[in-house]
Amino acid sequence: MKQNLRPSLLTSTGCGPDGSSLNDNAKGSELSKGSGPHKIKLRKKPDQTQHISKYAQSLVFNAIERVTKAGTDLIIRQPDPNNPVHQMNRHKQLYDFDSEVGLENCRKYLECLENLFALSFLKRAPRDYRQNFTAAYRVLYDNPVASPLNYLVEILDSAQESFPYLWVNGKKYEFSELVLQQGNMMYQTFTELKASINALHLSVVNAKATMSSDFCAISAEELLKMRTKVERQLEQFDQDWSIYEKGYVTELMAIEADARRFVIEAIQLCQEMAAFETEQRRRGKVFFTQSEEFNQLRNKFLRTICEINQVANTIGQGRDDLDVAVLVVADDIGRKVSANQSAAVRKLCQHVQRSFNNLRNLFIDRYSENVEVVDPQLRNNPELVHLVARFEKAWCLGRTHLVPKPMREQLISFS
Repeated sequence: MKQNLRPSLLTSTGCGPDGSSLNDNAKGSELSKGSGPHKIKLRKKPDQTQHISKYAQSLVFNAIERVTKAGTDLIIRQPDPNNPVHQMNRHKQLYDFDSEVGLENCRKYLECLENLFALSFLKRAPRDYRQNFTAAYRVLYDNPVASPLNYLVEILDSAQESFPYLWVNGKKYEFSELVLQQGNMMYQTFTELKASINALHLSVVNAKATMSSDFCAISAEELLKMRTKVERQLEQFDQDWSIYEKGYVTELMAIEADARRFVIEAIQLCQEMAAFETEQRRRGKVFFTQSEEFNQLRNKFLRTICEINQVANTIGQGRDDLDVAVLVVADDIGRKVSANQSAAVRKLCQHVQRSFNNLRNLFIDRYSENVEVVDPQLRNNPELVHLVARFEKAWCLGRTHLVPKPMREQLISFS
């Protein structure tokens, strides 16, 4: 029996463990030892740089390069000892997400992270909770060209600042300890991920610059370890992001709902007044402004307007004593005093009535359709501020010149 001198390296399929062919006719892949019919074929030493070359040309590494480049554009905040946010986070590196340039740079960085996540074919955390967001928040995520991850700068900014409370309409609202912890965890994962991506990029770039045909600064095992670390951190970051986003936005929605409570109450009272007026007209009654029931509704509405006026009226006095008495007098005089008797008094009565009705119409015609158009910080709603200030001014004139009988009669006499 002829002795088989083929090296034991070969498998039964004629291939080595790395899948390469050992065909006797292959050129440049084998060396011969010995001579004659019993020559032993030996493989050339494998290329030590192939793993780096292939990875450096991959789409994933291209995405790594873009993330790294975008990261260099992030603007670091300068410490400000007078800023409470900086005082609370003096051990963190904070980024500028407030300036126009800083905001845009962060948006690009997060988009690059989303692209890297997609190219790495990683499992993303569920985003079903976004369906429970209010319309005002859902619209932020309804971008047809955005990634399903849809990382928003505002979420990252809130996590890095981890401010424990908000002041809205003069009231302090505190975030739960759980949400604050979730935000800190997410931001820590973000900074660790950023550092790992930078380290991977730098290692591959240096390895490419120094490698030769038989030398590479990073072995295939080391490269795999670094890539795996970045992938695990990407998945962890996405998980932490979704947990924090859900908790933070949920608590924000609760704060905003409470901040709009007086607007919601005003809408309900306006609807009750409108229903009362409709019912009275159905019964054939035209003059019902002296009705005790109707004036109770109007007075409740004005008590709610007082709450709004105190926090929203930035151009007037912000009075909290607006009541229905001025309206009752204006309605009564408007019916009894003709323009021939006193044009000034009639004009003042109409001014009081018109400013009140304009305020009602704002709640009925606009806010009742979608209360989320109202900025929870009520002073940030120009139309609301203008109309409450205008009614306050008309109410003050009516209280001074219409309610006191001597002043009213004097005004009628001289006009």
